[in-house]
Amino acid sequence: NKLIAAMNRTEDRHVLDRKTDLVEVYRDFMHREILVLDHADEDEVLAFLNRHPVFFAKKNFTFSAKGVERFALSDTMDAKAAYQMLLREKFDLIEEPIAQHPEMARLHPGSVNTIRVVTAMKDDAMEIVFAALKTGNGGAVDNMNAGGLSAAVDVRTGEVYTDAIVKNGGSFVAHPVTGVRYQGFQIPMWDEVRMMLEQVCRVTPGLRFVGWDVAITKNGPILIEGNYIPGYDLLQLPDMTGRMWIVRKYAEK
Repeated sequence: NKLIAAMNRTEDRHVLDRKTDLVEVYRDFMHREILVLDHADEDEVLAFLNRHPVFFAKKNFTFSAKGVERFALSDTMDAKAAYQMLLREKFDLIEEPIAQHPEMARLHPGSVNTIRVVTAMKDDAMEIVFAALKTGNGGAVDNMNAGGLSAAVDVRTGEVYTDAIVKNGGSFVAHPVTGVRYQGFQIPMWDEVRMMLEQVCRVTPGLRFVGWDVAITKNGPILIEGNYIPGYDLLQLPDMTGRMWIVRKYAEK
């Protein structure tokens, strides 16, 4: 809490708390079609759904993959029925699915596997203080609170250097579904990830300590979201290393 108070201005936190605000502020880094429902009329929503018959719907102020659902148009739910459902269920935005890089899909094709990259801004310089690979575990989301697996990533090279862990403390040398080994797995386009975050970190100067979720596509990295409370379990569990030094470096005077 001391670190968050020191690094992230209270009046700026809504940008990461509220998903529609996140989209408006960081849209240039998201590289996928996203429609904020409050800003769209019925015709715009129907056109979006016809372009993307498989889509994700999200609600504001949600976490741990709650309030995020995948839908597909079908014989029982056409675009008009989907539009009514979105209004009825009070979703706030819809977005097209992400086609992840083949190497990331090799880990677990059933979910978009992302990297949580924790950055700190100090003296106008970005530092990556930790990174973790997150993969799904038979489900459609990679969040550790929803059963996903996480492994630590070398922030210099983008190579995974630990086995994966789950929330209850279980450890996996290889992914339990695909058999792909974690240690030694190379995140594609790691240099591009760093370059993108150099720009992202400067968009909202009042947010100086953030855990960014990044997906990798064949065309490069894209931003999923940011968290001003980056998940201290995720920062310490994969390699069982305490990181009080982060608090001391960035929060203590």
